[in-house]
Amino acid sequence: MKMNLLYISVIIFLATGSSCKKEKEEEPKSSEKEIISFSIEEQIGTSTINSEAAAVLVVVPETTDKTSLTPVITVSDLASIQPASGEAVDFSLGPVVYTVTAEDESTKDWTITVADSTTLSNEAEIISFSIKSYQRGETVFEGNEIYVQIMYGINLAIISAEIEISEGAILSPPAEESDFSSGTETYTVTAENGSTKTWVAHISYAPNHKAEIESYTVPGQIGEASISDTTIYIEIDYGTDLSSIVPTILISEGATINPASGEPVDFSLTGRVEYLVVAENGTNSKTWGVYINYPLFKADNPYFKYVGRIDFSEPERPRTWTPGTYMTAKFTGSYCKIALTDEPNGAGTQNFVEVIIDNTHFLRYVLYEEHTAIDISEYLDEGEHTLMVCQTSETNQGYIEFLGLHLGAADALLPADDLPTRKIEIIGNSISVGSGIDLRLTDGVCGDWDDNHNAYYSYGAQVARSLDAQWMITARSGLGLIHSCCGNGFTLPEVYTRMKLEPNGPEWDFNKYIPDVVTICLGQNDGVQDSTAFCSAYVDFIGTIRGYYPDAYIICLNSPMADDYLTNALLNYLDGVVGYCNDQGDDKVLKFEVSHNFNAGCASHPDQAQHDIIADELTGFIQTTLGW
Repeated sequence: MKMNLLYISVIIFLATGSSCKKEKEEEPKSSEKEIISFSIEEQIGTSTINSEAAAVLVVVPETTDKTSLTPVITVSDLASIQPASGEAVDFSLGPVVYTVTAEDESTKDWTITVADSTTLSNEAEIISFSIKSYQRGETVFEGNEIYVQIMYGINLAIISAEIEISEGAILSPPAEESDFSSGTETYTVTAENGSTKTWVAHISYAPNHKAEIESYTVPGQIGEASISDTTIYIEIDYGTDLSSIVPTILISEGATINPASGEPVDFSLTGRVEYLVVAENGTNSKTWGVYINYPLFKADNPYFKYVGRIDFSEPERPRTWTPGTYMTAKFTGSYCKIALTDEPNGAGTQNFVEVIIDNTHFLRYVLYEEHTAIDISEYLDEGEHTLMVCQTSETNQGYIEFLGLHLGAADALLPADDLPTRKIEIIGNSISVGSGIDLRLTDGVCGDWDDNHNAYYSYGAQVARSLDAQWMITARSGLGLIHSCCGNGFTLPEVYTRMKLEPNGPEWDFNKYIPDVVTICLGQNDGVQDSTAFCSAYVDFIGTIRGYYPDAYIICLNSPMADDYLTNALLNYLDGVVGYCNDQGDDKVLKFEVSHNFNAGCASHPDQAQHDIIADELTGFIQTTLGW
């Protein structure tokens, strides 16, 4: 029994011992297969070895017999070469291919050339040198020194060179391995015959092309300046003297600025000062507009009230294109600036606004600048004030954004008065937008087409105010029901659902404004049309409107500037349209005949006095018919 136990123990020991013997892990085999040196007894100078090209050049005297040369070769450790070192080889017929086999049995073919010194070029020139993407100006060669300027501020470590050298020569380091992080790189160019030349490339920055204001700070500043493109906004403490602001300005390195940093400037007149920054290169420049005001009550403040087709996708800068859109506010104090943005317009046109203060001061302003702060302080005392800002120009002049009010105290903004509960929508063309009725900013004469529009005084807005109602004008010059004029490729029904009354753009949410009365004044731009086509389109349009406003009265007007021929046609059309709708059970579709041949304003449109007449007539009709 004991013997058996001993036997078993031996077996276990032997088994355990054998399991503990681990085979030694093999180290990875080398893949190196380089030619380290290659020499022939008869050669001139040192052999040129180019690993990247897997080529070796050996130069020998012209009298050398190349039929049986015996090279001495050194290769990578553990590698072998064939033909072998010391083996006689015939080089008289041209280059010979040698194969180096690494330890891991991978191979590399090398081309060995033995050439006569008299047949090889001794040129070791850099013919051209440039920096990809970032070079400024021409490359300058002075002997074997190369000078290149690159765009200011570019990281020297990321740039790369394009280099052309003598034919048959070799560049070291190769162009793609250049390192310019120190500002220079040294190259060796080896000629075809083995002679060499050293070149030094110097990389420097061209004069700075930037003309930026990097920071702008002033005493009493609240928070950080807002810097966007070439515009800077800053808010300062209430009561700071705006007439002598001393800014500290940092600009692009090497640039100059006028007025200079530290020079007092006056922001009291317009809230804006213009600066010119000229870059170090003397060519590039930028004009910057800096706006400084007391803190802004931003446009998304619930105390402001808005009426019209307005895009609130950015609540702090509600945007509108349509004429007659307005904002109302209430505040205290004798300081107020209205902050607006006017869409830049390549055609050079500007938007206009009507500003109504306390229902006493009626002021018209043109927005010459993209960013405007209209100062109305001269019309204010220290008491309580009401304010309305109304867009008076047309969609084609671009949008207006209301940014808010700069007021003279932290608690100056008050809740605006409640808006009237009644609502009117005015649909039409240039007549309905008030084209040609306001001559205040053109010295009492008609200016360019857009200069004399004022939707605030148009007949529809007047009717709404007379009836204590809100108004929304959905109109654009040149549009018709089935035919538009003046280059417009669409009709009003085709853009009725759009916020800016153009084929593209955001849709209008009809739930935001549901009128009690809708007036339609179309047909002037259509002219006399096929009655069936016109009336059918009119009925369809009324159906569209009725789909959005089931309970509204829809009043159809003839054109107040039509001649007798067109007036008679339009009245006949409207008789048919209104009669058909009434027969279908819609007795809230009405016809109103306005006095016509009103064309005393600019471009033969009704003037202000004639809009007053139209407004009086339509107001009386609504009061009598609807009991308002």
